[in-house]
Amino acid sequence: ITLAPGEEQNLTIEGLPLDARVVQARLVADDAATDLLSADDTAWALSPHLSSQNVLLVTEGNGFIEKALNLVPGVHLSKATPTQYAPSDSFGLTVLDATMPQELPAGNLLLFAPPNSPLLPISGTLQYPAIGQVDVNDPLLRFVDLSAVHIAVAQHIIAPSWARVLVRTTSGDPLILAGETGSRRIVALALDLHTTDLPPQGAVPRRDTTRGGCL
Repeated sequence: ITLAPGEEQNLTIEGLPLDARVVQARLVADDAATDLLSADDTAWALSPHLSSQNVLLVTEGNGFIEKALNLVPGVHLSKATPTQYAPSDSFGLTVLDATMPQELPAGNLLLFAPPNSPLLPISGTLQYPAIGQVDVNDPLLRFVDLSAVHIAVAQHIIAPSWARVLVRTTSGDPLILAGETGSRRIVALALDLHTTDLPPQGAVPRRDTTRGGCL
């Protein structure tokens, strides 16, 4: 490839191994004396490795959560109603929609509108709470915009010591929490998606690839 001064050109390289994780490109000048900036002669590209993840959704029926999880690459989704639920080590993530079984699974948890439990104490409900402080620097909320979300009702969560509050109401009550306890990661939303306009908004669940799993 010959480039004139200031010219750009795209090059597609075919035949790379499908399991390649790192690709290196190197420029070599015909005359080393003309290479005035050798620092930019080499570049690297990383190919992300997405591992598959078995996820269990426990719900009486919530199409919003089901569709969102099915959009996450690598997720193999199973469903069960609260009466059908049985704890299993087969799932890296269990999503509990408005339910909290007495025996929790060993894997990570994503909770929506959780009922009162020793894991996450609930004290009544909040009527028409407005979103206030948002921890925009937390990795879980990266690129998530909640400014246009409206809520009719939410659980009044008493934040436990293991959790950090990511989103609060204008009154300071927790709306979204995250943390680790009992060797599992937990994210809890005080919201029932059916009582908010969150589903059609741009805020969507994301995959946590930094620690090899889904959250």
